[in-house]
Amino acid sequence: MESPLFGVGHNQPPASVEILRENLQEKNEPLLSRYKDLVAAADQTPVKCEDEELAKTITERIKLIRTCANNADAIRTAEKEPFMTLERAVDGFFQPIIKTLQEKKQRLERTLGDYHEKIAAEKRRLAEEEARKAREEAARKAREAQELEAAVKAAREAEEKRRREAAEKAERERLEAEAAERRRKEAAETAARQAREAEEAAKRAAEEENTKKRKAAEAEAKRKREEAEKSERERIAAEEEAKRKKDEATASQQESTRLESKAVEEPDNMAPLVNTLLDEVAAAEKRATNATRQAEANPGKLSVTHGNYGSRSSLRQKWKGKIIDREAIDWAAIGPHISDQALQVALNSWIEVNAKGEGTPQLAGCELWRENVAQVR
Repeated sequence: MESPLFGVGHNQPPASVEILRENLQEKNEPLLSRYKDLVAAADQTPVKCEDEELAKTITERIKLIRTCANNADAIRTAEKEPFMTLERAVDGFFQPIIKTLQEKKQRLERTLGDYHEKIAAEKRRLAEEEARKAREEAARKAREAQELEAAVKAAREAEEKRRREAAEKAERERLEAEAAERRRKEAAETAARQAREAEEAAKRAAEEENTKKRKAAEAEAKRKREEAEKSERERIAAEEEAKRKKDEATASQQESTRLESKAVEEPDNMAPLVNTLLDEVAAAEKRATNATRQAEANPGKLSVTHGNYGSRSSLRQKWKGKIIDREAIDWAAIGPHISDQALQVALNSWIEVNAKGEGTPQLAGCELWRENVAQVR
């Protein structure tokens, strides 16, 4: 028999497997001869049994085949035992080494896992703290922006109110100044008229020869002059009042203009601050989102260690499970993950327990039947 390890013409010694196979064949020639005879006899046996004599022959052949198979199995066990002893010796040498190394590796993995878990937990805590602070800052900035917007609105309304009041006051003072100017002109005209009347009375008194009339005329002239002087004083006072009113009206108009400009400028000056606060709110919310994403990241990304010789360690999440209540299991969900072989084993076990007596057992999804098998003792 040619070794499968070497081609034709090789000069290598026979392989151990070839030697073993040849030795087994030589030692078990009687078994092989009996095996061939029984196989040939079984092949020559009709498929259908029609009489008692053939049934007896088949019964004997089944018993002989069973005896030969038992002998072959006994020889197999005996021939294999030295190799099993060697296998056990090899396993006994290496398994303690492997087991100890596995235990040490698991212990080191637990130690390293605890470290990575601690680092990941700390980074997660810091990220959550950063997210919390960023959210609080965003809320604070948002409140400040809202308050500033309300202040801008109130300032605009207040300045608008002051501007309207200043404009109304300026208008009233302008009207009063115009009225004072009219009164000044009227007083001036009255004073001029009274002066002319006094001069005319004086002239008439000078022309009169009658002393009484002259004195009366002089008295009248004096009265007219006094009235004219009074009118002049009133005119001067009216001019001063008109000038004061005009100056106040001018000042009111200037203040109204200033307030109107302020009402527009001051809120506009605060608008960039509102925009800055809104930008800071958006930035804080973005930081909060990034920190939250980091806190919720896979633990394997939170803690990574690189060894000095190219190794790398990190955490890896792996789901595990165990059955705690068979009655509560969702078989519809877990059923597709049970192999057909495992289901067949379970079905055979169920049949052994439930398929007894003359009745036909029923199990949904399964076909059950009774089969008669010849038994030879």
